[in-house]
Amino acid sequence: MFVLQLRHLFRLLFSVFSQVRQQAFTNPSLWHAAQTCYRYEGAAGFFKGMYYPLLSAGALNSLFFGMYGVSLRAMTERRAKAEGKAAAAIKPTNWEIFWAGCVGGAAQLVVACPVDLAKIKLQTQTGRGAASAGQRDN
Repeated sequence: MFVLQLRHLFRLLFSVFSQVRQQAFTNPSLWHAAQTCYRYEGAAGFFKGMYYPLLSAGALNSLFFGMYGVSLRAMTERRAKAEGKAAAAIKPTNWEIFWAGCVGGAAQLVVACPVDLAKIKLQTQTGRGAASAGQRDN
């Protein structure tokens, strides 16, 4: 299980590096982007902007599923009250599941979009020391 998680992490880091770095450099090859990144930023340049998103992944998932569960429960309880049945006896409809997912996704976006924006800004900065926490291009 740990090996699969580690493999997923490396695949994530590689895909983010290859997409963002190839856009930031003039030569579109992955090898050239990796060489340039290592030459100017060292090994830390490969992980720039990844610390906060890796830590926030659990919080984002808990926010999504928390809002999903609360909104789904509220909708089924409201329908159960209207039908005069116990809330535990009511099975959620597909529309209630859909709208609960929309509510959870909207709540997650409020947090996820600024995090991704900060991550991309950190990843596209070049030069040694540009990956410092809180440092921005202005």
